Amino acid sequence: MANDEHVGMLTLGAAAWNEWRANRDETPDLSRAGLRGLDLSGFDLSRADLRGADLRGTNLSGANLSGAHLDGANFFKAVLDGADLAVALLSGAQFLTAHSS
Repeated sequence: MANDEHVGMLTLGAAAWNEWRANRDETPDLSRAGLRGLDLSGFDLSRADLRGADLRGTNLSGANLSGAHLDGANFFKAVLDGADLAVALLSGAQFLTAHSS
């Protein structure tokens, strides 16, 4: 289950989130979080636990998802232009009609 503090930090925007990430050695727990339709473009979500997260319609353009745990996440109609998915774990992730370049 997602850490409420971590989910709340997302609402502060990419600059605040990325600064927060740079000053912590903690892995963000966003597992099963309802992030539907959020603008997470440019967020550093590397190594984050997003297993089972609802990312439908979420803008992840330019987001760093490298090494993230995305098992079972729902990316239906998510925007992934320029997102870094290197070594991300995607088993069971749903990408049906997701948009990416």
